[in-house]
Amino acid sequence: MSDKSKTRYTSRLSLHITPAMSDRLDQIELMRDEATAEIVRAALRLYLDQQEDLISSRKHFTKMFQRRMTHLERPTVIMF
Repeated sequence: MSDKSKTRYTSRLSLHITPAMSDRLDQIELMRDEATAEIVRAALRLYLDQQEDLISSRKHFTKMFQRRMTHLERPTVIMF
């Protein structure tokens, strides 16, 4: 019987970390009584969410900049 509410992780990521990072992960794992993989996933989710905010901010800035440039490039009619 499978638990359908459980997330399936289908991609694998492998990375090298420093001994200091490994020690900190071990400490957090003991404090939170949680697997290292879950801690790293949570950290990665947080980082990616912050990047998404940054990307959205860039999109917003670019869009507003383009609107301003379009407005400034419109020919101005001067009536005497």
